[in-house]
Amino acid sequence: MNHRRPSAAYISNNIINQLSENFSSDEGCRILSNIVSDECKVLQDIKKLLEKRISFDEQYAKNLQDLTTHANRITWPVNTNSIAPVCREIFLQWSQLATTINSNTEQFRKIVLDDLLKGFIEQKNDSKKFLDDEKRRYDGERRKAQRDVADAEKRYLDEAKSYVAKNNELTKLQNNARKNDDSRLKNLKDVVIEKRGNVYRAHNDYVLKIREYNFIDKEYIQKVRNLLIYHDESQSIINKSWQSLLEAMINYLSYKHSESTATMESLRRMISSLDPRHFYDEMCRVHSNVTQITTNPQVFNELLLQTSGLIKLKQNQFIGDSSTKQDLKQKIHTLTMGINEPIPKIINFAHDKQKLVK
Repeated sequence: MNHRRPSAAYISNNIINQLSENFSSDEGCRILSNIVSDECKVLQDIKKLLEKRISFDEQYAKNLQDLTTHANRITWPVNTNSIAPVCREIFLQWSQLATTINSNTEQFRKIVLDDLLKGFIEQKNDSKKFLDDEKRRYDGERRKAQRDVADAEKRYLDEAKSYVAKNNELTKLQNNARKNDDSRLKNLKDVVIEKRGNVYRAHNDYVLKIREYNFIDKEYIQKVRNLLIYHDESQSIINKSWQSLLEAMINYLSYKHSESTATMESLRRMISSLDPRHFYDEMCRVHSNVTQITTNPQVFNELLLQTSGLIKLKQNQFIGDSSTKQDLKQKIHTLTMGINEPIPKIINFAHDKQKLVK
């Protein structure tokens, strides 16, 4: 049987889809954020080791210069004149080696520690902050929509109870009305009509808040998945700095160990074969049991209809009459605008990619 090997693009997209599906949850985002934090700690440890290594090399260069200085003070006997120039030349090589070491350590500190490694750590920290901040913002949007539903439900219940109380008062007055109660009856009827209008408006607002929340809840899942896809793409670019860092470390090591050319070349081949995405397969396997995010739709509380007793009110349906016409029109317009708006892109990735690879 002829098995065709999947293309790199297919493998890449498969990993991205697997990542966005496996980690689209609070726990999944926390795991990814912690992974970046752990990488930053590793990079900080490497930075400390490299700084110490440079310090050792600088001290070694100083010691060589001191030895050369002492060597220049040697007083040679007359009968060793032919040996003295050779020894001085050997000691001079120590001085030149010290100069080379100082030059390389200065260049390594400037290019690798102060530029490449510092920028690498900053990019990692920025990517973690972006992931955490965006996830927190999405959570805040959904929580606010949830609170809006709860507030609308409470207002609906309060308005329904207030209407029922006034309507019962009107019924009682009508049953026991006297001739001089006409004015009072009229005023109470007006109040009841106003209270009924308040219930209608509270009903419409409650229906709207439920629809808004369910839309935001559904959009929330897509936003989190888009965020994880962006996070994966940004990490694949940032992680290329690992190769640059390791190559710089090899180059710094190799100038003093030219006899280990074969070892250095082997290490270079290992570095060039690194895949920035290689750990995602294992990561997805280890965390495959993470509970995936699902929608959590709000449902209409039918008890509210029973409380008001108004037969015109229907579950999940707007009510329209003279008291709610303008208010309802505005709410429908607001809801329609929200539904018609596309889910915004997290960021201009093409522009951001250019910044990352600089």
